[in-house]
Amino acid sequence: MYQRSKCRIAFTLVELLVVIAIIGILVALLLPAVQAAREAARRSQCTNNLKQLALASIQHHDTRGAFPKGWDAPSDSTFQSWGWGVYIAPYIEASAVTDLAQPERQTLNEALKNAAIKQALASEQSAMICPSDPTTGVLETGGGGTQRKEFGGQNWPKSNYLASMGHYDFSCDTSGSCGPNNGVMFGNSKISLRKITDGASHTILIGERPTERACESGVWFGAGQKTGRSISGPYYVVGRTSVPINDFPQPNADGSLPAATDHCGEGFASLHPGGANFAMCDGSVHLISEDIESNVTRPSEGQDSGGGDGTIDWRPPAGQEALPLRTELLGAYQRLGIRNDGEIVSVVAP
Repeated sequence: MYQRSKCRIAFTLVELLVVIAIIGILVALLLPAVQAAREAARRSQCTNNLKQLALASIQHHDTRGAFPKGWDAPSDSTFQSWGWGVYIAPYIEASAVTDLAQPERQTLNEALKNAAIKQALASEQSAMICPSDPTTGVLETGGGGTQRKEFGGQNWPKSNYLASMGHYDFSCDTSGSCGPNNGVMFGNSKISLRKITDGASHTILIGERPTERACESGVWFGAGQKTGRSISGPYYVVGRTSVPINDFPQPNADGSLPAATDHCGEGFASLHPGGANFAMCDGSVHLISEDIESNVTRPSEGQDSGGGDGTIDWRPPAGQEALPLRTELLGAYQRLGIRNDGEIVSVVAP
């Protein structure tokens, strides 16, 4: 005779804990890989968007003989100004908006009085949004933090892509007179490829900026003001390269974020690891490292942007706007934003 062995029908507590620990380790190992793959896909879509916008700007150049103006500054006292995005709308399958708004015939201030045009301008443009920016496609009204100041009393669809106005922090006055700049798209600009003497592949055309971390993304069709150098002015539609890449404002002692002025809110930044995407004037798109040489120490003959720190603007003293930049003091990133300084900088590592 023999005794029938008893069959065990359950795990012991120790075995169960071991299995749970193994599963937890596997999840911890896989999660970063999954997140990296998702970010790679988002970055690829962002690159494609910039490619579309650059090619649309080049089509505008081929049709009109120049790249779009960064923002339009009509010679009247209105603050709202059309931005470069509305001028390339016909080339990104949004011609219906331009046909209705007629930016060549009326100011943005006039157009905003028309309910049908306001509705058309409020349409989200997918080509203007980087999927790595987790905020909604509509910018909230109000001010401070990550909220864009409103104009026209309405929430507007955001744009993560801003044109490069160059190095200087110039805006326009109420007469429509705009300070000269050395980028490609700025106030009332009319820059052709002939004026980009550093070469189209060596000059930044468009860069990106997130809404997150107080950077303040833009509005795709226009600027809230044409006067004043602030995030509620032309920086709705443009950025400058005198601000380093990913110059995020540092938190205050209470944990709040300061205003983005003179930081990434007037420059270029991204939530991609290590840098930001830029489209060049030849239509190519590159991720430029945040570690690229960047020198914002102003030369002795410059003045700052009004903040008193003397580290941002490199702007010549009043009445001496023709004074040449001391390019030997500029960083490689600053040179990429200038179309005609004679310093050829490649965005592709040798």
